[in-house]
Amino acid sequence: MCYEEFKRRMKSLLAEEFDGDVRIREFRTYRTNLGRVDMVSVHAGKEGGVLCPALCVQEYYGQYQRGAALKDMVASVVVECRKSFAGEGSFALLGDLMDYGKVRERVYFRIVHGERNREMLSDAPHVDFLDLSIAFYVLVSAGDADAGSVLVDGRLMEKWGISKEELSKQAVENTPGLFPVKACSLSDALRERIVADGGDDGLDEFFERRDKNYWVQPYLMTNEMGLYGFSAVLYPGTLGGMAEKLGSDLFVLPSSIHEAILVPRREGMDAEDFRQMVRAVNRQAVLPGIFLSNEVYLFEREGDRLRFAE
Repeated sequence: MCYEEFKRRMKSLLAEEFDGDVRIREFRTYRTNLGRVDMVSVHAGKEGGVLCPALCVQEYYGQYQRGAALKDMVASVVVECRKSFAGEGSFALLGDLMDYGKVRERVYFRIVHGERNREMLSDAPHVDFLDLSIAFYVLVSAGDADAGSVLVDGRLMEKWGISKEELSKQAVENTPGLFPVKACSLSDALRERIVADGGDDGLDEFFERRDKNYWVQPYLMTNEMGLYGFSAVLYPGTLGGMAEKLGSDLFVLPSSIHEAILVPRREGMDAEDFRQMVRAVNRQAVLPGIFLSNEVYLFEREGDRLRFAE
């Protein structure tokens, strides 16, 4: 099934599932690093509100190409929509979106690449720093921070009647609580992923040999959900705390929008070597939608400052 036929069939199945009691709206919007994408939203009746966060058609088509059944995907969406309509379920907060007083504690920030998302950010409050940008979102799903988040744009800001400074302050206050930081050695992170995939034979011996060969031990920083976890480097005190614990400044390598790799700075280390490594990994292994940067950063304990590594 080609993409256009998939999109048509997806909308048709959604309408059939609700027996005509909903409106299916198609529109285009921005997604991180991907520019404009096709979206579908489900509305209750002729004048009713949105029943679930907008669905990215390209993402569902990708699942379909990997073997997922369209009917099964639509069925899961319908379940969430019905819960939302009843005022329960993971998307129930969506109806409160226009009332800042009700959603202010759900406002949070993400870090994205500035230039690659310039069009998306053109009508959204944001803060630029280095080659990155801080964008602001509302978490409307208790169970899915990716699909269940809404970008704060100019329309929402006008409706809320607040300043960018107030929004930023609230997001900085909320984000560490909504997405608690998670930091561990890179070896422990790899071990955790291997075990989760069902493999654990010989892990202790493997990592013991591996750690002995490290000049320094790299660390991974993300959040407990593993989504947009690079943002944790801007939580108050996180990099400073790690630097004090390790007794050195830190090279900060952008693994993706989801995580950072921290390397204690040692004499003789060359930032350009790390930069070439980051760029090679981005070319070979990082999907466009989760790319963050080709740069490498340095956190300096003196001055508590994050800058480009030179």
